[in-house]
Amino acid sequence: MISSKLRLRGDDDDLGKIIDNYNGGDNDEFIKQMIEDYGSKGPKTLSNPSGIILTKFNSGSAVRHFAQSALGLSGENLEKFMQEEYNEAWSKYDVNKEGQIPETMLPLFFKSLVGD
Repeated sequence: MISSKLRLRGDDDDLGKIIDNYNGGDNDEFIKQMIEDYGSKGPKTLSNPSGIILTKFNSGSAVRHFAQSALGLSGENLEKFMQEEYNEAWSKYDVNKEGQIPETMLPLFFKSLVGD
């Protein structure tokens, strides 16, 4: 969830506007593209039939891209977001500390970054 301490897109914009902009009709396509761009092939399991995973190694670049594209963050705001939100969200979805999140959980992971 985005911290209330974080100032996004300038001092006058509020978090609600940013989340409203993100929750547009094509956010599922955007997340699908993020998975295609940053996902890796892992073993197929019952809980992850495709075997696609987001590794910790790739996740930093993926979240940075997500924050820039979906939230319009850059510069200092982007760095603050990465420091304050990224690790918390990662640890929430990599519950077994395996260094990866299965594809089935990735939409939730990305949406959690905007408090959705």
